[in-house]
Amino acid sequence: MELLLENVVEDRELTSYEIERDKPLPSFNHGKLQMRIGGLLLNQYEDRFDIVSEPTLQMLERPRVPDLAFFDVRVSDWFDDETKITEIPHGVIEILSPSQSEQELINKFPPYFELGIKTVWLVVPIFQTIYVFDSPRNYQTFTIANPILKDTILDVELDLNKVFA
Repeated sequence: MELLLENVVEDRELTSYEIERDKPLPSFNHGKLQMRIGGLLLNQYEDRFDIVSEPTLQMLERPRVPDLAFFDVRVSDWFDDETKITEIPHGVIEILSPSQSEQELINKFPPYFELGIKTVWLVVPIFQTIYVFDSPRNYQTFTIANPILKDTILDVELDLNKVFA
């Protein structure tokens, strides 16, 4: 007896992680890139930015959770932490997950810019590409063939050969 799977569609419920953050569960490569990009930025720019992983930005109509965000450096108060951040970051980074479309992420960009965020990066792992947006419809493309990412708004450079090594 042969099992026919052609009409079977996976119908699953969203996890609490996906519901709360309005994003899919991250994959191994997603997590690796998030740590690698955050680490490289922190090592190069720790005197200028706090690079924060998955902050809950509370100031929008509904909370948004970018993968990484650039905030002003501040003294940490380890006894009084924040779970919902109302400070507007200078920039945010979104990393495409395997189950997301580029359009799904790009649709999140206008509210970021309306809020006053100056730059949004879209990382597309499968193509080893990072798009740096300075408005919802204007961006620069950086790839392994053009590996030195330059975000002129934040005055940040990043070597994609180190990101996608």
